[in-house]
Amino acid sequence: MVMPDHVHALIRVARDMPLSPYGGLPQNPIGEAVMQFKSHMTNQARKCGIAIRWQTGYYDRILTSDRDYATAASYIMDNPRKWWEKYGNPMD
Repeated sequence: MVMPDHVHALIRVARDMPLSPYGGLPQNPIGEAVMQFKSHMTNQARKCGIAIRWQTGYYDRILTSDRDYATAASYIMDNPRKWWEKYGNPMD
């Protein structure tokens, strides 16, 4: 089930991700992933004649425990059902 007005994603960064030559993680691995996702989806939508307007930036947070991860995953899996119950089918 999808939601027509927003996207949720869990991105797991490997603990053994190679470090940049300057030390630490690459400059912004999450920002790069979000940018690539938005670009790809915009290009695919254009091929179908659909215009997409993305909000600037994104909301992110770091999940530090398996419990936090499980809670976030459960919320993401249940969110589309709640959205459709609240707003219904936009095609109706």
